[in-house]
Amino acid sequence: MDFSSYSSLLLEFNHSFEVWGNPVARVEASIDSGTTWTLIHDYGTNNNYGHQIHNISSLVGNSSVQIRFHYEGDYDWWWAIDDVVIKQANSVDMEMSSLNIPDYGGPGTSNVKGVVTNLGVNAITSFDIVWNDGSGPQSETFNVNLGFNQSYNFTHSTTIQTNSLQTYNINVEVVASGDADSTNNSLSHTLNVGTFLPFKKVLFEDQTIGANDFGFYSPRGIVRLEEVMLTSSIDSIEIISVHGNTGSGTSDAMYNMNYQSSCFNNAFVSANAWPQNIIDRKTVANYGNVVGASMADFNNYKNDFGYADIDVYANYDSSNRELNVSTDLKFAISCSNLNLALVITEDSVHDDTDMGYSQSNAYYLGNTQMATT
Repeated sequence: MDFSSYSSLLLEFNHSFEVWGNPVARVEASIDSGTTWTLIHDYGTNNNYGHQIHNISSLVGNSSVQIRFHYEGDYDWWWAIDDVVIKQANSVDMEMSSLNIPDYGGPGTSNVKGVVTNLGVNAITSFDIVWNDGSGPQSETFNVNLGFNQSYNFTHSTTIQTNSLQTYNINVEVVASGDADSTNNSLSHTLNVGTFLPFKKVLFEDQTIGANDFGFYSPRGIVRLEEVMLTSSIDSIEIISVHGNTGSGTSDAMYNMNYQSSCFNNAFVSANAWPQNIIDRKTVANYGNVVGASMADFNNYKNDFGYADIDVYANYDSSNRELNVSTDLKFAISCSNLNLALVITEDSVHDDTDMGYSQSNAYYLGNTQMATT
């Protein structure tokens, strides 16, 4: 490519970089027909996804430029790249990157939050955020120091006053002096307000397993979920361990085919491996080794709208071992096509005399009785 007539340049592309081992994933440039290569960006060995943008203005003035994507994988996953664009950079270009406004809320007030990104090559020292829900514009100035491709999380000090059973169409705009591209300055969002704000619980479904082929990894799930069980937020968390019966070996006495199938064959979100967590039937998370990862998952969903307050009433007759359960639901907003799931969980289930409860533990020698919920 001939960059001799440009003053500044950007390289943009979309990618999916999935890591298993120790891959090499670098974007590089050459101005001498590939004899030598200089680094534009090194993605290291951490997963990375989505839209990428790099300032390559250092290549301006050269008449024969090559750019390459250099990948090396040894028993690794992938680096998928698409939509590669090289374009003249703007000096000032602020983008409204995302909005953090709920889809549903209760009456009262709601914050206007979001993320803006500096896509221009000049540093940004101030910008305005203007939102309007039809009742008139609300503007606030933010003083910052944003370099190229740096983002800023804003919260507008003026809140939206919301009334019961109303719908608010909110437009949010970032305004910066000299902005050369107005097409990326605004985003809109619809906020639906119910009659009240329901009490919200976040559901963790732990995909553990009892068969000897894979059950020895189950302690990872127990340790991970203990993070949330021992926090002050436990009243806002529900935990269910889902047992499977995959592979050979001792069958699992706690296996439930229908429940496992609902977790692995769900039309909206489903587990795809043992062990994993399904959080609120909205996302799947691997256990990993990061302390605090479970609480991060909880924080991502704790403020979601709960739709209804649900009371559960149980009556157990010990003489005939009959359990009667009923529910009382109070909906905050009109809903349709919802399923109500009632799940009975048992605590510390084990039986030393039944091999169906025995499973190997990869983190301790021999077999052990796993007390699960």
